[in-house]
Amino acid sequence: MASDAERPYYEHKIRLFSAHAARGKVLDYGCGVGNYSRDLARRGWEVWGVDANVARLKEAEELTEAAGLTDRCHFVEVAIAEKQLPFEDGFFDAIFASEVIEHVPDMLSFIGELKRVLRKDGTLYLTTPNGVSYRHLTKNLIWRPSKRIPEIESWPQYLPGKEGHIYYWDVWTLYRLMHINGFTYVTHEFAEPHPAFRKVSGWVRPLRPLRTGLLLVLRHTDPELHYR
Repeated sequence: MASDAERPYYEHKIRLFSAHAARGKVLDYGCGVGNYSRDLARRGWEVWGVDANVARLKEAEELTEAAGLTDRCHFVEVAIAEKQLPFEDGFFDAIFASEVIEHVPDMLSFIGELKRVLRKDGTLYLTTPNGVSYRHLTKNLIWRPSKRIPEIESWPQYLPGKEGHIYYWDVWTLYRLMHINGFTYVTHEFAEPHPAFRKVSGWVRPLRPLRTGLLLVLRHTDPELHYR
């Protein structure tokens, strides 16, 4: 669960999804211990959470049982290498994928599978670290490329079988990728877990695109449109 300091960041994600996704069946992709799954269930969705981490799924099931939400929350193990989700075409009314897309090595297969299990006109909600946040811009200014590139190549999260960040997206690049794969833009916002910058960027609107988190709402429009 989010700390008290980060709770507004967590609530920001839930609030934006709730404002644009119709109630119904939702896929919580990369659900972890199911915090978002349970919150969505309390707000009226029927939730299927999927994750590759068996220990986290077990904890999710235990916490969900303790919360009395087993009738609205279901958890399924999906291996990282598994290309197809165990759901029928168009099964979900919405997909909630928070902090997932930056980890995915095979992007087109991932997007194609989300599109397959999402009904036409369903909502796809992506949250991911903002690649042009103040934190990333500061690192890029301080860290010279000649020193950064060899260090990045040795980071364990980029080695085979790890779960680290492979990509960092800005809103325009991520939206272009999604658009050529059959999704249209609904809205986007920037969220911030750190209280000081959240407060400052709340006062000074031009600073909001420098916030840490990127939240993007999309609609599944054309099932035939995809990048070739």
